[in-house]
Amino acid sequence: MDSVITEKLMQLGIEPTTLPTAPRPEPTRTEYRARICVLPLPACAVCGGQGITTRVIQTTAGPRWLDLCLPDVTAVMPPSRMPATLEGILADLREVAAEVAADLGIKATLSVWTDETGWQDEQHG
Repeated sequence: MDSVITEKLMQLGIEPTTLPTAPRPEPTRTEYRARICVLPLPACAVCGGQGITTRVIQTTAGPRWLDLCLPDVTAVMPPSRMPATLEGILADLREVAAEVAADLGIKATLSVWTDETGWQDEQHG
């Protein structure tokens, strides 16, 4: 069972085992298309609006369709693991530059511009 999604659904008051039964744990593209490319669209599990996205989640009762409207997709998405601050983004860039330089056996210069500090050149490798 997808615990993150299941937990978020439970927080929204949705019992995952009440969702429509999916044909299998890994539906085919044809099965996915048949689910979201017909009118009327399936109802969003959260708000009842038009479910324009779908996925299959594993529950204790087997695979279930999770149909969601675009706004509610974000309600059940796991939090982003990407950095949210400038410092975090720059740290990721520095790490990748150092890894690439090491893999290629070269020296690399990472030039970064920020409004706060202007240009910063860093040597890697």
